[in-house]
Amino acid sequence: MIEKIDDSERYALRFLRWFCPPALYEGIEGDVLEKFYDDRERHGPRPARRRLWLHVFAFLRPGIVLRNKIPTPSIHTIMLGNYMKVAARNMAKRKLYSFINAFGLSVAIAFCTLIYLFVQDEKSFDQFHANKNRIYRIHMEGFSRELFEKGEKEPYEAHAYMPASLGPRMLEEIPEVEYFTRYNGWDEGVMTYKEKIFKQKFSFVDSGFFKMFSFKLLEGSANGIFANTTDAVLTRETAKKIFRRRRPDR
Repeated sequence: MIEKIDDSERYALRFLRWFCPPALYEGIEGDVLEKFYDDRERHGPRPARRRLWLHVFAFLRPGIVLRNKIPTPSIHTIMLGNYMKVAARNMAKRKLYSFINAFGLSVAIAFCTLIYLFVQDEKSFDQFHANKNRIYRIHMEGFSRELFEKGEKEPYEAHAYMPASLGPRMLEEIPEVEYFTRYNGWDEGVMTYKEKIFKQKFSFVDSGFFKMFSFKLLEGSANGIFANTTDAVLTRETAKKIFRRRRPDR
């Protein structure tokens, strides 16, 4: 029969329960309480409490604590180990067959990984646009003399060069088209600003460009932009080149 104990002794037993494996706790608790009752009769309550904590800490050692981390092997782990041994023996007996299978599996996993990484990389671009699922790029297939001379059965190649009138005509005749924008990039041109003359790459777009794409402007507003043919949008680097560190309106 367990005698009544105070809070101090109860905390010591809780600490013992915390680190002691369940399979050993009952036996260790009995030994600790037996020593505690004996010390309390011989030396009194206070020395008995100190000795109780000392006895509890005496069991806080790797041989006991680590049993919580290493569970008793179950039938499943034993069977798994047996399967691994049988597989290793079969691979040792049939080395060529095992090599072909292992090599084929490795190549398949490598290709699947590369395909996954490629798809993830392709899908990582331009995901910040609000209308990304509704934006389409039109391309056309044209005859390729180079492919024809090579003897290709279908000597056609796709490109994004379109007639300039295609965008407005689509907006007029196709109800599903809400906006369009044409993009014409120039490699390099001469720009002047006051006394400054320098070469700069630039592009031309339609007024619906910022209605389709959600590019963030550092200065100004996208509302009504490109309403005039003289409107322009500068990159941060180009703005610094022209205006140094000053805003163009200052």
